[in-house]
Amino acid sequence: MDEMQRKEIAVDIGKRLSEYRKKAGFRSQTDLAEYMNCSRTRIAYWEAGRRTPDIFDIIQLAEILKVSPAILCGFRKQ
Repeated sequence: MDEMQRKEIAVDIGKRLSEYRKKAGFRSQTDLAEYMNCSRTRIAYWEAGRRTPDIFDIIQLAEILKVSPAILCGFRKQ
């Protein structure tokens, strides 16, 4: 997998994270960050595709947002 493919995956995960965050009722990145006890910048980086959440964060996000990790990562559609 080359760098361009990695970037595309990160951006896709970020878009889905933003979508499901809003659907779950978290109106802002700050709301989700406070719920997860992490920084808003961390959420912002994930949503912008600048970084990708690790597997433990994916699992936690999936539980909080009430969506499967496979959907959040783009392996399945809801």
